[in-house]
Amino acid sequence: MTNSTDIIRLGAYWEVLGEFHSLTTEDEFLIANISRIRLALPLELEPNLRPIIGKKIGILRTDIPEKPFLFRVIRQAPTVIDADGD
Repeated sequence: MTNSTDIIRLGAYWEVLGEFHSLTTEDEFLIANISRIRLALPLELEPNLRPIIGKKIGILRTDIPEKPFLFRVIRQAPTVIDADGD
């Protein structure tokens, strides 16, 4: 279990989903507070992320050199499908 003060760095194709509470700077990184997670991100993402503070978002780390991080605003609750497909 992680401590609430731990800072997470995403591996390739890891994603964080949750309510985007705040954005701060620590050392050489942005720290995005998403739900109960403190996520380290590159400083250059700040202009894209600041306008979506307060929204539910997803941030995905990729292995694409031109787009190492993708983010999206989640507008509705995801549909849950059980193992039977119902």
